[in-house]
Amino acid sequence: MKIQMGPPQYVHTKTFVSEIWLPNRSLDGMLPSTSMEIPLTQDNEDFFVRLKNGPNYAFTACTPENILHVMQRDNLKSFISPGLVIVRSLEVESILDAVEACLRLTLANGESLDHYGVRQR
Repeated sequence: MKIQMGPPQYVHTKTFVSEIWLPNRSLDGMLPSTSMEIPLTQDNEDFFVRLKNGPNYAFTACTPENILHVMQRDNLKSFISPGLVIVRSLEVESILDAVEACLRLTLANGESLDHYGVRQR
């Protein structure tokens, strides 16, 4: 599912992003795992960002509850994952907010989006 660039406060997203794609969402915006057993506040989802100047990046939106669940399940003392963005829930607005935050930090710090996402080839 491609998502719209959202409300006006997402200035950087509207300026630099040509599309955000959530491959696991159905046309109605629902995740396959969205059911009684996994709420949107305890899951994760991959998404892709295509910039207007060409590069594509992969990210994983993940809730703190999901990270804790994975750490407990796998008996981990730490959790590191490339392209990870932590969101309150997997609602589209949270994903848009994460993209906007990555772009804002990229511009403020003179970095490329490679610092936050995984560049796709």
